[in-house]
Amino acid sequence: MKEANKFLVLACLYTAQTIPGHFATNAMPVIMRSAGFSLEAIGLTGLVSLPWALKFLWAPLVDRFGGKTRHYGKWIITCQVLFALLSLAASYFSLGSDLQTLLALMTISYALAATQDVAVDAFAVRVLSPHERAMGNGVQTAGNLAGIVLGSSGALALYYLTSWQSTLVVMGIVILLLGLPVIPAAEPAKTSPHKAGWGDLLSFFKMPGAVRWIPVMLPVFAGIFSAMAMCKPLLLDLGFQWQTISRLLGLMPLLGVPAAVLSGICIKRWGAAKIFMLGALIAVLTCLNLAAASFPASSRAMVVWALAGIYISFAIISTVLNTVAMSLARLGREGTDFTAFLSLAFLGGMIAMGLSGMIAQRFGYAFLFAMCAGLCLLPVVVFTCLNRKGRASYHKLMPG
Repeated sequence: MKEANKFLVLACLYTAQTIPGHFATNAMPVIMRSAGFSLEAIGLTGLVSLPWALKFLWAPLVDRFGGKTRHYGKWIITCQVLFALLSLAASYFSLGSDLQTLLALMTISYALAATQDVAVDAFAVRVLSPHERAMGNGVQTAGNLAGIVLGSSGALALYYLTSWQSTLVVMGIVILLLGLPVIPAAEPAKTSPHKAGWGDLLSFFKMPGAVRWIPVMLPVFAGIFSAMAMCKPLLLDLGFQWQTISRLLGLMPLLGVPAAVLSGICIKRWGAAKIFMLGALIAVLTCLNLAAASFPASSRAMVVWALAGIYISFAIISTVLNTVAMSLARLGREGTDFTAFLSLAFLGGMIAMGLSGMIAQRFGYAFLFAMCAGLCLLPVVVFTCLNRKGRASYHKLMPG
């Protein structure tokens, strides 16, 4: 398969798998806030995304079962078809009276998206050559951000212009269409005799480099995810109209697309650690900006700039961590290793997202965003201190 075709297929797949989750975590908070739900209830939507963080539990099954030919392609198509059926089922329930049922269906949808992510990550490890991986992960992050636009701004606009039912049906159809390019795509046959199991999850973290990234991944994702979750209801509380919010949620994630692609190029030149610290510092400044913007007398432009910074920092950090994960993945355990590495970061981020609503409700937006800034600053401190002491040289964990 040609390099351009690889990137096209991956862009479509990563876009498709991101739509369900960001509908739940981006569009739903705005819809719920406009319907009068409390911040605590809105914060619970973050828990819908827990399957994404727990996908490492069944990742070995995705590596183990699927056959030697089109191993991961079978998983991808199956997950997308099942999601379309779930979207159709969810369209029959009302947000006002059936919230618990809808959250349960969204959790299952998120589990399918998480399973597809395991398969797509493993597919990417197989089809991308080592020199294509940094750029390939830039394309991956760009696809994820496109999915954010479709799942948040696109879905939000469709919801207000049409109905809840139409939004879910269209979302299912779009995801099916985005899965079509994988059908003719060539996938290298499985050659490793190793059958992945849960023991591989433990053995992965015995590898040099894997454990060292944990103390820097967890806090920065906790900070970014919490800020990302609560900046949407903040927009409503500051008086932004839903049309404006929809446009912002459509435009701002797109700023992360060039950031992701440029990050892929820069990783090859300067290495993963330096680019990671750049993304973390941008996140710190962004969260401080959000804290200041949460006061009624602040300028609306501050919130807009902060939204841009959130998605740019997320794009940079995601590209770095995906590239590191791909470099650590072992033959025959591609999905397990990739997933094990990133699930820890997402688990911390999603738990923090679930708690962010309660913190904002009790202590205010400014306190929450200041806390997020502190979390994002922590990895920079860890990087600096450990490298000064000559330990855990992150700059050597990923080839430039």
